[in-house]
Amino acid sequence: MSTDLGTEREILKEIRLYSEKEFEGLTQYQQGKHREHIIKQILENSKEGTTVQTIKSLVPYLGNEKTIRAYLDKYVNINLGYEKSFGRVTVYYPNGRLLHDVLEENVPIGKKVYSFIHLKNPEGEFIAIQEKKRNELNALTLSGGIIINKEAFPSFVEHINHINKKMNGGK
Repeated sequence: MSTDLGTEREILKEIRLYSEKEFEGLTQYQQGKHREHIIKQILENSKEGTTVQTIKSLVPYLGNEKTIRAYLDKYVNINLGYEKSFGRVTVYYPNGRLLHDVLEENVPIGKKVYSFIHLKNPEGEFIAIQEKKRNELNALTLSGGIIINKEAFPSFVEHINHINKKMNGGK
């Protein structure tokens, strides 16, 4: 999680950064979208974790610490990442990686799509269920989700089936 030059290059790889002057020339909406995109990419590239302070030092024009933290917290809330506190420092990590491509499945239900993903990270193995919906450009965007420990997943499915039976009169 150090910010030496090699690590900085790795974190910022393939990220198109604006100059501060270019960024200031964007509309507020465009600035927000750029912040969202850059912070998400930095989180995804930070396999060893990142902090608000690291992001601020790498890309100072993204905003103050409160702004950066708000975006990171959003990614934690929609299960793109998770956080761990070490004293007064919070470290944000990308939320795992796919174990096998065949273990990601998208299921359209109504106007939404649900993704079922098998994840592995330093905390263990999990099943992520993400709810996605289409935005004004017809692109899928995350709107929420849950992560269930892999060992608890059969029990979770059992409870869903139990609720389904109750809702359908025990059938």
